Amino acid sequence: MELAYAEVLDAEENGLPEVREGVRQDWEQRLLTVLREDPTAVAELRALLDEIAPQAGGHRIEVTTIHNEITADVHGVALQIGRADTSHVTLRQPGDQPS
Repeated sequence: MELAYAEVLDAEENGLPEVREGVRQDWEQRLLTVLREDPTAVAELRALLDEIAPQAGGHRIEVTTIHNEITADVHGVALQIGRADTSHVTLRQPGDQPS
């Protein structure tokens, strides 16, 4: 894991996102292999996640804060959407301060 961490740091410093992505994919495959081969590992991971994840009525709540800025001359509306759903969305005019 220390070697992977060093690879990611080096990739970040040298502008190599594909190296970072390769490390992520390698570790994802390792984790999936462990979880497929060991059902108790799945239960242990789920218990660990339940400890750190916000709970509401037995269901996990996903809390995400996103802050996007556009630093160019924009004439009209600039809309950036990663996921459109029924979440709370606040639209601000340029120069408005967050509340």
